[in-house]
Amino acid sequence: MRRVGVAAVLVALLAGCGTHNGGSSPTTAAPASAAAGSAAPGPAPAGDSKAWCARFHGDRVSNSQLLAQTFVPSMTPDQVHSSFDKLIQEEQALAAVAPAQLAGDYRVVIGDLQQVRAASEQAGWSPDAAREKLFAVIMTEGHAQAVGDITAYADDHCAGA
Repeated sequence: MRRVGVAAVLVALLAGCGTHNGGSSPTTAAPASAAAGSAAPGPAPAGDSKAWCARFHGDRVSNSQLLAQTFVPSMTPDQVHSSFDKLIQEEQALAAVAPAQLAGDYRVVIGDLQQVRAASEQAGWSPDAAREKLFAVIMTEGHAQAVGDITAYADDHCAGA
């Protein structure tokens, strides 16, 4: 039962369903948890708030499902690998249309996902390895702040989108 509760927290954090403390943080810093030498997370945001809002709300559930599939014990290594690749591609697509003020936050989120993906690959795409690394990375203050900033922006700017 503990796994289900922790999984729900993880899905909420990625989906942007978590709470935000109302504070603001700089969003231009590089991800503190990104692995050295990792690939660039994707194109710079274009700043189209309406397009981002529509995509953000449309992708939330599917991205949460992709995240969950990376650490469900019954998933095969191929399914874990595919889910990570799709999830990172979706987050990069969101970042590509995100407002400029979210660029740093998306660098953190995508960098963290790439770090988890790399660790999972090293472990043979094991769902257990994915879950272990995911917990370690997304429970960091930097990741939580980035997701909180993205969520706060969506709450403030995407009503009715």
